[in-house]
Amino acid sequence: MTEDGPRRQARGMRRIASILDAAATLFTAAGYDATTTNAIASAAKISPGSLYQFFPNKPAIAEALTARYVDDLNAIYDHALAIGPGDPAAASKTIDQLIEALVAFHAANPAAKALLGGAGISPDLARITTPLHGAMCDRAEDVVAAIAPTLTPRERARTAEVCIHIVQALMPMILAAPAAARPEASNELKRALVGYLLTPP
Repeated sequence: MTEDGPRRQARGMRRIASILDAAATLFTAAGYDATTTNAIASAAKISPGSLYQFFPNKPAIAEALTARYVDDLNAIYDHALAIGPGDPAAASKTIDQLIEALVAFHAANPAAKALLGGAGISPDLARITTPLHGAMCDRAEDVVAAIAPTLTPRERARTAEVCIHIVQALMPMILAAPAAARPEASNELKRALVGYLLTPP
């Protein structure tokens, strides 16, 4: 008996998720450049031939993983922004909720940092992760616009860039903290952003 379409599609989606999970683990442990498709297939417990039925090469896997992270980040920002603009208390709540979600995201997805990589990444990986960089910048601007709607587009972009750098600077400290101390470390980041965004110039 042949497998019907919906069941086959569901199995294929599970296989794709397994491949992406395996790739994320290896990108975190060994880095993108050192990871091979054979290693990803082995970690996903499938043959290389089966992997190639879903992804033609490693960049395609990284692109799919990046798309997954973009979707996750968009959901995080949408949820935080649903609080809506308003008084400083509402803005502070938006920041609080956003940072809690971002800390949880980065703790659960260390491969996101491995893909973003910093200044030393290859041109190919930089191209692949452009949507992830773009999502971070665009959604940070959305938050700034909600909290400080009177800023000009240029001011909003600059403010969002500063916020991104603040988060990137303090996130490693938060993630390195023991689980019990992580909320206290997260509060330092929240205070930094609240102070920057809600203090009149």
